[in-house]
Amino acid sequence: LMPLLLSEAASGIQSVTPMLVLLEHLSRNTEQAQSFIIEEPELNLYPTAQQGLLDWLVEKCTRGENDLTITTHSPYILSHLNLLLYAYQVGTKKNEPR
Repeated sequence: LMPLLLSEAASGIQSVTPMLVLLEHLSRNTEQAQSFIIEEPELNLYPTAQQGLLDWLVEKCTRGENDLTITTHSPYILSHLNLLLYAYQVGTKKNEPR
């Protein structure tokens, strides 16, 4: 693979990369709980990229006692978040004793 300069990448990649780098760094701090608030992370991203970004945000920003707040107008983000919440409910219910 050839390296790609960030300045030559698509606008969605340019806008989300700094956030990903910062969140990757901050999410490694496991000593204290953190609150992550992200405003409209979907800007300039295709629907499939929005889904992947949401998966990554949930994985990185909800570890331990951390919490994640997202503001969005994207129906793709909202729909995928509903699926993630439902999957969590099903997964926790399956492991409950009867």
